[in-house]
Amino acid sequence: MPVSTEDTVIVPEGYIAKPFYKWGDATGIAGNLPVFKTDGSNTTEEQAAQAGMHHDGMAWFSLPQGGNSSDHGLLAINHEYIDNGLLFKDGDANWSADKALKGQNAMGVSVIEVKKVPLGWEVVRPSSFARRITVNTPMKITGPALHNPLMQTVDDPKGEIILGTMQNCANGFTPWGTYLTCEENWSDIFVKKAEMNPLEKR
Repeated sequence: MPVSTEDTVIVPEGYIAKPFYKWGDATGIAGNLPVFKTDGSNTTEEQAAQAGMHHDGMAWFSLPQGGNSSDHGLLAINHEYIDNGLLFKDGDANWSADKALKGQNAMGVSVIEVKKVPLGWEVVRPSSFARRITVNTPMKITGPALHNPLMQTVDDPKGEIILGTMQNCANGFTPWGTYLTCEENWSDIFVKKAEMNPLEKR
């Protein structure tokens, strides 16, 4: 394959490249399959059941669980950041709490069921496996981290439940079959107008 500077996907002769899970596509949650609207008018609630923006790290989990199938499985996909000009009809204008929540729903992780078909791949919809994990998705803490002071928050002082994930970039998976997702640049999400204290300056 020759080097190219064209703004397109180039594949070798005899191969094709076809997207099958684009931003705004329904994740496959039963009873919640919103249709993507190209003008940015999907609601906050619809975005929570659709593919997030800017796919990043991903991992494959064969179905049935524990098998080694390469043509039927779950794909866990990170969604790293948002593009306000595409996500909202009016871009950055008229900012509101609802717009912030829609942005939060466009980050996180998708879990989709996929199958190989004669002409490529397709997302299984609906699927009992399909889910979206957003900035506000409650997650149960288990293992040694349970009740650890570092897990205690205003929302759960006991350290048993944490809320969500965002800015999801790198990824991995464990030997026991769970997904690892890594957050980056999350500090860009927060706004602080007060001066830094000595610990922040160090």
